[in-house]
Amino acid sequence: MEGWYSIHRTLLNSDLWLSEKFTRGQAWVDLIGLANHKEGYIRNRGIRLAIERGQVGWSQERLSKRWKWSTGKVSRFFKELEIDGGINRQKNNVSSVITINNYDFYQSDGRANEIANERQTEGKQSTNNNVNNKKNEKNLRIINKIKNNFLKKTKMPEPNEHERLISRAESGDKRARDQLYGN
Repeated sequence: MEGWYSIHRTLLNSDLWLSEKFTRGQAWVDLIGLANHKEGYIRNRGIRLAIERGQVGWSQERLSKRWKWSTGKVSRFFKELEIDGGINRQKNNVSSVITINNYDFYQSDGRANEIANERQTEGKQSTNNNVNNKKNEKNLRIINKIKNNFLKKTKMPEPNEHERLISRAESGDKRARDQLYGN
């Protein structure tokens, strides 16, 4: 599937969203949704910490309660996302900040939607107009270039073998745990 769809952030606090234990996919979408959409700050132990666009200022403990997971499962999930290039984590004695890599790909600043809307409107108004066709082709090239650059930089998780290893490790299989975490 390709394309965009918008979800209002109020969904992230609805009973429907939070009522059950999260899936891994739901946790990833939640993490993207919890990320700051513009620069801001949080306070942790009375200390003001700057949070940039695409960063999440939530602790593992707080996310484990939200997702109804153990802190160990959250830690393993983060480790997997780091390996796959989805996030970077910065930890210190005061805070933990998670940076969503390629945040703008997931949460466009609106330009991708503007391009799509322009293309749709132009197509309706003057289908045979060469100028509009050239604009459509240019916009499509821009979108494809952004998409291809993202795909080159990001290795998306492959659920098959890795998922089985994580499942076995969570079930107490020491060999699977060693394979995953190099112990």
